[in-house]
Amino acid sequence: MARKNFAVFDGDSHVVEPLELWTRYLEPEYRTLGKYALWREEGKWGSYLQVNGKMFRDTMNSNIPRHAIWNPGLSWKQIGKLDPNVRHPMTPGGSDPEARLKDMDAMGVDMAFLYPTWFAEGFHLIENPDVAYALARAYNNWIADFCGAGRGRLRAECRAG
Repeated sequence: MARKNFAVFDGDSHVVEPLELWTRYLEPEYRTLGKYALWREEGKWGSYLQVNGKMFRDTMNSNIPRHAIWNPGLSWKQIGKLDPNVRHPMTPGGSDPEARLKDMDAMGVDMAFLYPTWFAEGFHLIENPDVAYALARAYNNWIADFCGAGRGRLRAECRAG
């Protein structure tokens, strides 16, 4: 990588909430209701977002999900050439802080401010306030751990739950 004499800050980077947010971080008494209130499923033939028990099909191409295509070094042209008939894997840096740091190093990014993905799409629609509060605590605890593993390079806005 070329040397630089300035810091690079990514102010709009997203994480992909992993299954462990519901299985480890969400309090046991809320796990069933939490999956009913907000749940993301990557199925064999498509992706679904469940909000308040209602399933919504992801209208994007299920083989090229947004969280699977953005990797360091890919150009718009390369992304446009991805085969929509082939299932592309998720980018590990979406939900693994060590992989995120490697991606940041490859791109010359010094620090990143992180935003939710599935929580941003469905959290505001959760009808049960107790479950919403429990999910907010789970997300905040998960993202705090994610950022904590980033050696001061990963930041996110968390609210105490």
